[in-house]
Amino acid sequence: FALAVIPDEKLRYRYRKVNVANGYSLCSVLGLVGADAAYRYGENWVDALVSYLDANRQFVGEYLTEHIPQIRLIEPEGTYLLWLDCSDLGLEKNELHHLIEDEAKLWLDHGDIFGAASAQYERINIAAPRSTMEQALCQLKEAVNHHMLHT
Repeated sequence: FALAVIPDEKLRYRYRKVNVANGYSLCSVLGLVGADAAYRYGENWVDALVSYLDANRQFVGEYLTEHIPQIRLIEPEGTYLLWLDCSDLGLEKNELHHLIEDEAKLWLDHGDIFGAASAQYERINIAAPRSTMEQALCQLKEAVNHHMLHT
């Protein structure tokens, strides 16, 4: 279940037209019941989630600053998907992909899928348990340290 609020009438019409064409015009009964429950009873849960995500964002930023200064966190404007600026590693796009996938053993969103200007960025999802975030960052640190020793 997803919800889009589109105040502009023309844009909303175009959005609906594309959704219908792609088969996304209907949602499941379970999705509707879940959304209703979330809006009625989910305030405490969402407040706790936002707090948890903010703590994870802060943890990632501090970890990078302390352990992997070659990678810089781009402060988000309100999402659980963080952009990591890897340009100080001095790697070509394919080398960065190799470092992330094959050496760090992580599956992040490579920035270049969002356009050539983002090729030196990676995107990480922080909507995860802290232990998962710690493990991922530890793997990234080890991969970067290994790369730095061998260049």
